[in-house]
Amino acid sequence: MQVSFFAKVQHYYSIPGGGIEADETPEQAVVRELYEEMLVRIEIGQLVIHQIDGPSEREQFYFLARIVSGIPEFNHESEEYRRRLLSRKNSYKIAWVRLDDPMLNHYEAYGQVASQIKVWLENRAFPDEAVDMYVKSR
Repeated sequence: MQVSFFAKVQHYYSIPGGGIEADETPEQAVVRELYEEMLVRIEIGQLVIHQIDGPSEREQFYFLARIVSGIPEFNHESEEYRRRLLSRKNSYKIAWVRLDDPMLNHYEAYGQVASQIKVWLENRAFPDEAVDMYVKSR
């Protein structure tokens, strides 16, 4: 089964992550963010996709990784957990989703990434170097 990890927000998905702090690399940021938000420790693998969000020019980095400890759950100190407490209508929940889930296309960036990763998994081969992607719209 091909799955990827996303947090479900009402009727669309949001990938755990956040900003890169001034003294961090993208690799360090993803390790920190996943622990802060989901209480999992990961071992980072290679960068497979570097994506530029056209409207905002925000960079997004997608890595191969594996969980080395912890079970994904919301850190009770995270913003996502606090949102769950404040509003049942618009709250996050943790979900493993198929890469062909149509809700991933709600945000063009996620749809692009999921489609590409699905192809790589089907071919059992990831690129040696990161692929650059550009998101045209929001």
